Amino acid sequence: MNKKGDVIEYITLKTVDDYYIHFKHVNSLFNCEPGEITVTFDISETTITIDENESSSLANCICPYDLDFKIGPLLYGNYTLIFQKGGISFKEYSLDFKRSTDTKIVIKEI
Repeated sequence: MNKKGDVIEYITLKTVDDYYIHFKHVNSLFNCEPGEITVTFDISETTITIDENESSSLANCICPYDLDFKIGPLLYGNYTLIFQKGGISFKEYSLDFKRSTDTKIVIKEI
C-alpha cells in the first residue's frame, strides 16, 4: 500500500488484437519541457528493445508522463524486453507472450 502522495512508475503489457502487445508506461520521467517524446522499437527474434526519448530538455525539473502504444504482430513465445530511455537501459523483463498476457511491471516509486 502506498502512502498518500506516493507515485509509482510502472509498465503494463497486455495482448490486444490477438498478436499485438499494448504497452502503457505510467509516470515515465522526462524533462518538464521535453519537446517531442518519441518511442522507437527494435524487434529481433526473441528480443524487443523499447527506447523512449525526448527532443529537448529546456526546464530544470522532471515531470511524469504516460506513454501508450502497441507493437506487432508478434508470434507467441518468450521475449526479453529491454526498456531504455535515451539509449540507456533501465529495466529488462522476460515475457511469455500469449493470448492472455496481462501483466504489470513496477519500475520504482517516485
